[in-house]
Amino acid sequence: MRKNITRIILVVAIGALAYLLSYLGLGPWGGGGRKDGGPSATRPATTQPTTASTRPAATQPATPNVTRPLEIVIEDRAYLVAGKAVSLEEIEQMLGRIPDGPGPAVMVNRRPSSRAETEVALKLKLQEKNVTSSWSPPL
Repeated sequence: MRKNITRIILVVAIGALAYLLSYLGLGPWGGGGRKDGGPSATRPATTQPTTASTRPAATQPATPNVTRPLEIVIEDRAYLVAGKAVSLEEIEQMLGRIPDGPGPAVMVNRRPSSRAETEVALKLKLQEKNVTSSWSPPL
């Protein structure tokens, strides 16, 4: 009976280690190998001039598109816009890009895990920028 428990613990530990390594991008499951077919001992690297056709495409902006109303979710100490975590500084930049229109410019949804200091910091920033907002649940 004791041998079986030891084997189960060993299998679980190995599985947890494999999961952790893949989560961190290490080992054969993640970023450890060359997936781009890069140079190896049997195939030397070649150089190509960078032209408009070989240059990588522009990356997406770090902040999501801004629509009216801008929907912000406060979860624990994080602000989420379109499901992505953003800083208060990024929200401040977004406030200037909110299009004109009727109703509140910002809708804030507070999760039960939201922290008071995070809520107050956002409320003060909205007041400082003179931006109308709607809070759910109300403050």
